[in-house]
Formats: sequence, structure tokens, C-alpha cells
Amino acid sequence: DFGDKWSVLTKDKTKTSYSSLRSSICNEPLTNICMTYINCTALIDAPALPSGITDMTYAFFGCSSLVKAPSLPDSVRILETTFGECSSLTIPPVIPSNVEYMDCIFESCNSLSGILVCNANPTNYRYALEGTKILAVDGSCSNEMKYELLKTVDAL
Repeated sequence: DFGDKWSVLTKDKTKTSYSSLRSSICNEPLTNICMTYINCTALIDAPALPSGITDMTYAFFGCSSLVKAPSLPDSVRILETTFGECSSLTIPPVIPSNVEYMDCIFESCNSLSGILVCNANPTNYRYALEGTKILAVDGSCSNEMKYELLKTVDAL
């Protein structure tokens, strides 16, 4: 159950790209993109996301060809398993300051490396970087959060 707000789902999972999402549907703001692009295995470059999105649970899960993640809107609060199993993703997006949940956000993204810029101090972050090659965490999150996130990387 993802609440009572509008959400968007893709029907054609074979496209390599999609147009940008609208910020509202039937005069209601689009706040939820849970599972919108789930298992779109041909998707290479994520579309731009409108401001106002708050929940991105499983939004790009299983997009194994995704190379470039979208810029995350400042409004986003939930990033649970958002990019899980995106095995072609190489650079993580900047994590905005309002994020509260990011369990498994990059789980099994085995091509993901470099530095994660995290400006949030989420309450939930289990397995956030498991299966990645992230080397460092930077940004305005606390030093304790940087340490805790790095502990979730398999290689450490």
C-alpha cells in the first residue's frame, strides 16, 4: 500500500528512455513514484523528476541498464530500494537533506563506485550501500552517518 496519492506506472518496459514526469495528474500533485520504472531493464538514462516527489520506493528497482540516475528532488523523503539491482549505475545521485528512509537504496548496484554525497541523516539506512564499491561518503550528513553508511558496503 503506497497511500492514497496518485502514482505513475510504466506499461512498456522495453524503452531506453521516457519523457519527464508531469508534476500533477488531474490537478493533484504527483508525490509518489513508487515502482514507476520497476524492471524497465532497457532504461539507460532516467527521466527528469518534478519537484514535489516525496516517495520513490522501488522507483527504479531492477533497471539493470540504467547508467545515469536522475537528480533527486529536494522534497523526497523515502528512497527505499529505489535503485536496487541497477547493476549498470556507476555514479550515485546526491541525497537531499529531507531523506528519512534509504534502506537498500543502492543494494546490489555492483558498478556503483566513487563518492556518495549525502546531505541527510536518515533514520533508516540498512544495507544502503551493500554490494557497491562506494569508497567514501561526503556531504552535510553527520560524521557518524558517514561512518554508518560506509559500514554497509560489502568491501569494508
